[in-house]
Amino acid sequence: MNGFSEDTVELAGIETLKSLGWMYMHGSVIARNRPGSPLCRRLLMGDSVHLG
Repeated sequence: MNGFSEDTVELAGIETLKSLGWMYMHGSVIARNRPGSPLCRRLLMGDSVHLG
């Protein structure tokens, strides 16, 4: 099969956003920081972009 895989596109997008100053955190790290915990990076479990 030729072309791009989902992983290739995802990694390219992550690197592009990081180069623009965005911080990247793997989903497994964010998931451990549930709302209400001191390390929480999200207000709701459904949030995918974290402000602050």
